[in-house]
Amino acid sequence: MHIEIWSIGKSNEPIFDPAVKDYTKRIAKFIKIEWQLFKNSNGDTPAIILQKEGSLLLEKLRSDDCLFVLDRAEGKALNSELFSKMIEQHIEKTHFKRIIFLIGGAYGLDKTILVRANMKISLSTLTFPHQLVRILLAEQLYRAFMVMKNIPYHH
Repeated sequence: MHIEIWSIGKSNEPIFDPAVKDYTKRIAKFIKIEWQLFKNSNGDTPAIILQKEGSLLLEKLRSDDCLFVLDRAEGKALNSELFSKMIEQHIEKTHFKRIIFLIGGAYGLDKTILVRANMKISLSTLTFPHQLVRILLAEQLYRAFMVMKNIPYHH
């Protein structure tokens, strides 16, 4: 079992990179974690872009993947304790080989991906730059493991 964070968009700008690397290093003490960056697709319209990105992602997903998508509008808002509990429960389910957190592109995610998702999660109803969402998600994952392991960090 390991965690992968998939993100559609450009690579981290230098201002964001140290934070992402720091949290990744911290999380790696508890579970294997990898990042996968997919470039934005080109297309005439947002619908075509979403369809292209959706097709690419569906090709990469396996049937034994647990997919959590970040969805500002339809995602479930969880506090940090519930987020931690949810991750812990999914780690214990042996039929999943990977837990994938997916951060959508500029236009969100194609409906085929939203249908495939095991759960939609909202970090906030606010709109954030994708690169900042990477940091927010990484910090919440680190916090989740600290809560799971009962290590002082979360107040």
